Formats: sequence, structure tokens, C-alpha cells
Amino acid sequence: RLRRLYHGERVGAEGMYFDEWDPDRHVCAAFEIGREWPRWLAIDYGFAAPFCCLWFARDPATRRIYVYRELYAPGLRDEEQAPLVKARSEGERIVRRVADPSMFAERKEQGKPSIANVYAADVPLERATNQRIAGWNAVRRALAWTRVNPDGSTTERPPRLQVFRQACPNLIRTLPKMVVDPLD
Repeated sequence: RLRRLYHGERVGAEGMYFDEWDPDRHVCAAFEIGREWPRWLAIDYGFAAPFCCLWFARDPATRRIYVYRELYAPGLRDEEQAPLVKARSEGERIVRRVADPSMFAERKEQGKPSIANVYAADVPLERATNQRIAGWNAVRRALAWTRVNPDGSTTERPPRLQVFRQACPNLIRTLPKMVVDPLD
């Protein structure tokens, strides 16, 4: 509460959806990611609203997940986005590329292929699930830094999700701004 009031930080703010978020615990300095670490990316399409691509890697020893890169930009068409994602992934072994299911919808009224089909030449995609509650719960588990013990007490532990400070300013800025919708 003190950090919110005096420093304006969105830590545990009323209405904050992911109230587990704490930049002191979840934001870290960048480091060299091991070549053997599994890597994947997730894309949320947007044109007027920014599109976002996040790159993830998982440390096989600790199973901690690091968001190590982001691409966040408004006003780019699908045929501009895909080459950027491809270029920023150059030389990496990306094992999965998941995308918002709406990117797979055919655009018949415009006489164009789906956004996923446009991406396919540069970045083949697989359809993510849009199970919001399951997705939110997965993010909450990854952000969690306390564990409830069988006796009801809590123990602190490192969170499973970490975000590289310099590489992901928009994720760091927007994640704590997500608020609870009282109707859903």
C-alpha cells in the first residue's frame, strides 16, 4: 500500500486483476538464455490497438519461465507483422508459435486469406485456446510467489514467471493495468 500511495506503483491496487504482480519479484535483468532452453512465442493480433508478440523461454533446471522479448506496435498490417516476428526470431529454435484464434478466421468479406495464412509464409502458427478462465488461472499460478502449506500457513517462493526489464517495457506497463470486470 505504501508503494502505491507514495511511489504510484500498481502493486496490489484495488481492482487489479493479477494482484500477484510485483515488479520487485517478477521483473529481472536480462541474461544470456541457454540455447537448449525451450522457447516459444505468443501473438495477439491488433492493428488500431497494438499487436503484441511475446517470446518465452523455460529454464529446464528450475522450470521458471522468462519473457525475454516483446514486439508491441500499432498500425502494422499482418503482412508487415510476420516478417518482423521472423526477423526477431532469427537463429533461435522456437518450438511453438501460438496465436489468438481470431487470426485463423477467414476474411471472406474482404476477399483475403486469414491472418494466420498470411503469417504462414514467415511464421507458421498454431491456434491458441481462448479458454479465458483457464488462461487466467495459469497466469496466476505462474505469478504466485507464496505457497499455502497444509497447516494453512504460507511460505514465500520465487515466482515461476519473470520478465526481462529492458526488453519488455510494454508487458511490464500493461499487465498491472488489467482490471477486474465486475460483470465477467
